[in-house]
Amino acid sequence: MPLRKLLLSLGIILALSGCSTHQSLGDIMRFKKPVELHTALSSPEGYPVIMAQGYNAYRDKNGKLMGGFFSNVTMQGWDVPNGTAGGEMEDYPHHVHLRWLSVAENQFYELDADLPAEKIRQIYEEGFRAHDAQTYDPSTINHVKIGDYEPLNGICFLMAPGGGVQVNMIGGEGREIGYYKAKKTDMPWHKFHNVTADRIKPGDRETYIEHLTTEEFIGNPVAYDQIKNHKIPYGLWDEVYRLRYPWHVEIVNPIAHKQHYIEYANTETFLVWEDQIAQDKAKPDRPAPAHMGIYFTNSSGVRLVGLLKFDVLKTPELFKEFFKDSHGHAQLEIKVSDDLQHVEVKLKDSHRSVIVPYRIWKVKPVAGNSGWGFDTTG
Repeated sequence: MPLRKLLLSLGIILALSGCSTHQSLGDIMRFKKPVELHTALSSPEGYPVIMAQGYNAYRDKNGKLMGGFFSNVTMQGWDVPNGTAGGEMEDYPHHVHLRWLSVAENQFYELDADLPAEKIRQIYEEGFRAHDAQTYDPSTINHVKIGDYEPLNGICFLMAPGGGVQVNMIGGEGREIGYYKAKKTDMPWHKFHNVTADRIKPGDRETYIEHLTTEEFIGNPVAYDQIKNHKIPYGLWDEVYRLRYPWHVEIVNPIAHKQHYIEYANTETFLVWEDQIAQDKAKPDRPAPAHMGIYFTNSSGVRLVGLLKFDVLKTPELFKEFFKDSHGHAQLEIKVSDDLQHVEVKLKDSHRSVIVPYRIWKVKPVAGNSGWGFDTTG
């Protein structure tokens, strides 16, 4: 998801343009409006976190508070880092402080860390190329054409069990900018609830945690089983999903577009345009894939999109095993049948080839035959 619900919630439709020209970096939208950054907080589905009020904020290079304190607005879903939790800024932050309760563990964590301010600036200004045309007001002053550059204007903190924190720049796409390990800590229960000590009774914390870890509240049966049976997969989201390997995509079908959309297991998302294919293939490494959008135009001129959704638990392990004893470059060959009804996926290098299982392959006409998009939820 690669950030799948984020993309849907922002109303962004993946788009590919038939135009041969688009803006240069000199025309990036950073020159058209001031910096605007917002903050999002997320955790894996079924593993809620609750932020400790008044402890979560950015600092500038001089240590001055900026953007105000974050509100307690968190999303559940490692690939769904959306929502706004305050922290709105007009400059690039240099430092962050977070404190939160990991409900499944009944454990507080605290992160006090420097942020890569220069990298945040570079990614914000580099931005991404707009997937569709958008008009933000009736006068069309803020009209955005397909291929125009827009900034990645959100910073998301993805908090995993065990205290791992992945930090992404988000917007229409997503880029990982850092990884941190928070330390375990504790705090008085009355301070967490922002009440006086006499309001807290013995056993209140245990009752609170028990309520929030019921099957009904957790909502995800897999996560519920893991929590109740003490099998929380520590390191899955913030370590295994982030492992990188030397591979690239090869799409095999006579009517397939070279452009494609991809979300990696670490939630990074890209729409790879035709003029970016060579550059994308030259990347030294990347995480395992989570899902892809593959585009076609049939003989009648109808545009189609195929959703290829991988198993986010099995696929990273398959990639880890494949590259365990090899550092050579590989390709993920995606061979689509002529009738588009079947797909075969192989991870292969010069010595071997393995079948990569997938969960979903679904092809549908693009709505209205205009724009380019697909439902990433499958």
